[in-house]
Amino acid sequence: MIIKDFEGATIADAMKSVKGEFGPNAIILSTREREMNDGSAKFYSIKAASTHQRSSAIRSEELSAGPSNATFALGDAGKYGSVLSQIYDCVANDKRLDGVESKLTELSTVCFELLDLVQRDSTPNLPTRLRKIYNRLLVAGIEKKYLSELVAFLEELKVQETSIAEGRSVEDYFLSKSIKWIGSKIKGLRVSPETSKIHFFLGPPGAGKSTAVTKFSELARSNSHSVLIVTMDSTGVSQFESVKTYSKIVDMPVINVISVKELLDVLATNQGYDYVVVDNAGGTPFVQREETAIRKFSETEFPIDFHLVISLAEKLSLNDLFVRRSFRFGVSSIMFSKLDYVQGWGDIFNLAVRWSLPVSYLSFGPDLSTDFEPLNKEKLIGNYFSV
Repeated sequence: MIIKDFEGATIADAMKSVKGEFGPNAIILSTREREMNDGSAKFYSIKAASTHQRSSAIRSEELSAGPSNATFALGDAGKYGSVLSQIYDCVANDKRLDGVESKLTELSTVCFELLDLVQRDSTPNLPTRLRKIYNRLLVAGIEKKYLSELVAFLEELKVQETSIAEGRSVEDYFLSKSIKWIGSKIKGLRVSPETSKIHFFLGPPGAGKSTAVTKFSELARSNSHSVLIVTMDSTGVSQFESVKTYSKIVDMPVINVISVKELLDVLATNQGYDYVVVDNAGGTPFVQREETAIRKFSETEFPIDFHLVISLAEKLSLNDLFVRRSFRFGVSSIMFSKLDYVQGWGDIFNLAVRWSLPVSYLSFGPDLSTDFEPLNKEKLIGNYFSV
């Protein structure tokens, strides 16, 4: 299966690119509306998958066995092709994102059936009871290397007779074990003034870092903690104005500094706050100037928690690169933003497990008081099995 991102000025343009490369039987995994880095314009991005190349590898016995697998893999119209075509037409012509999302929910049902039909290529000897779990997590975005580990774990289990006697099916038994396995791999981080008072937020441009800073501060204040917001902007005052606007909404003090020395002075003279939350307006350690400033700050005598703000709307490869470059600063946790932009939250698992970093908070939308919460494993795993 091939997975690729397509972009266009409109949903229709992006869908046209999908059809042009993957044909009418492509699988739409997610759609999102995005902004250019400078905020000058919006565009749409669609993550799509295709099994089209499978046709060259279809075994002769499949071709002679009938239409069940081979015909669908070859892109024959039939039931699935018809349903997919209808959904694509609706998506391409629907201007409302909530309408598009409802069509994609319908599409996900067809997607599960398609994955069942083509599973022999990617999981040649996988039993049916494990294949369904594998396919659901694959659609949610969890990488195959982790799914292979899960399958190996499940295959070593012995189904307990007591579980079956109590009315649980074999599928339910393996599902419960899968949920526990996923939960054991993801670690959370509890943030409190007793563990650390200074929290430094890192994040690439457009990740929603300033919004996360404000949400974190509002959540802390709602728990009766005093908060000071500091923006460190060595390039100008644009980020300060953005955070200042948020701080007015939640009625919190905000100070802007342009150097590490000024930041240290602010910290030294404002030790009465429960939390000092620092928004690094430069945004990325890819710029040497910003990297030097962040490293210098990390080497000070103050106890600091560094938090990475990662947008799920961004490509995994770019997020992974940012985590790699930021890891040297002694990152305490990852905060994931823009969960409302995507259907599957698999990249939370992928990045947290790959880098052995705890997840502290999840950000779901624009509301400063309700769309930001500590990691909830039950909600996260629920997404993986309901996409």
